[in-house]
Amino acid sequence: AAKHSEADDTTIMEAPPPADGDADISFAEREEEDDTLDHSDLFAAVEESVISCRPLVNFFYHPTDNDDTTTKLTTRQRRDVICNIVKSPKFNKTRARRLFSGLTPLLRKVVDEESYCPDEDDNGDIIVDAHAASTLSVMYLRICAFLVDAYLDGLLKRQRKGTKNNNSRVEVIDEVFEVAEMLHDLLFPLQNCGKEGMATQSAIFAMCENWWHGNFDDKELFVTQLIPLLLVKSLEDT
Repeated sequence: AAKHSEADDTTIMEAPPPADGDADISFAEREEEDDTLDHSDLFAAVEESVISCRPLVNFFYHPTDNDDTTTKLTTRQRRDVICNIVKSPKFNKTRARRLFSGLTPLLRKVVDEESYCPDEDDNGDIIVDAHAASTLSVMYLRICAFLVDAYLDGLLKRQRKGTKNNNSRVEVIDEVFEVAEMLHDLLFPLQNCGKEGMATQSAIFAMCENWWHGNFDDKELFVTQLIPLLLVKSLEDT
């Protein structure tokens, strides 16, 4: 049976109690051990999302009844499991290029067509519809931000293990940069896209901050909208 948390809008699935010795193992670690999700599952979801955001959104948020993880994980835990695939040392440049080049065509289409903008009623109020194309689009943007952020985490961890100079710039492949740049440019437009838009904006914020603090290449480009938007938000709060 599923429970619903009003606080974080997360569907919580009943999980079996951990076996002896598993109490200190996270859900993500247990998933990796069970090998129920791996990079091939992620690639399949991305590559099915050629003309529609739905396959990747469903993979992250609405797994099918045939997916064993539905009986174990909350939405947040499932997201962490998927992101851990991208953070893994096994996720090399070849896999990263396949993932992010796979995300790019539909991401560019969503950006160019502004399909993330929600419909409004006659009074100018946003129409909330979980199944609307705009909702799927804005969730697709959020997933892209999660995946970039996860890749940066994994890259930074590997970089720090391989060098004693933590002040050197960390190189990022072009495919990741292209996705991140498109997301960064959406920070201001998402300001007027309702609750889902604000959640996606927060995910892109985190991605940009990670890019800056991680000292990745071209980090200056990822604060051009971040700083002005933070100023706008601080003025709105006063």
